[in-house]
Amino acid sequence: ESAHHLNDGQMQQLYAAMRKRPLLVKALPLSTEVTPVDNGENLNVSVQVKVVHFLRHGQGFHNLMADLASARGDQWTPFTTTPENPYVMPEIVDAPLTQKGRDQARAVQPLIQSMNISES
Repeated sequence: ESAHHLNDGQMQQLYAAMRKRPLLVKALPLSTEVTPVDNGENLNVSVQVKVVHFLRHGQGFHNLMADLASARGDQWTPFTTTPENPYVMPEIVDAPLTQKGRDQARAVQPLIQSMNISES
């Protein structure tokens, strides 16, 4: 699903703003296992490989509120804390998942389980 309550200009603005924010990922080794790789120059190079899976959460209450506001014709400026911005309503700070979001999370569980991801 896309953020259909954002028009193309707002999506471009969001993309530009997100590109300016640093993405900090802290990764700790799960094991000392090394994997030989071909770096094009030396076949004897070994590296530790960490696979990171990103999964978007299901629909949250804040997403629903924005969709409803958009359907009513409400408009707001993205990335502001103005009262008309549904994303900053005090009631939805750390918003829970909606029923649809919980259903989405349940639907992806078999895929995640099939990936055989180690917790160690």
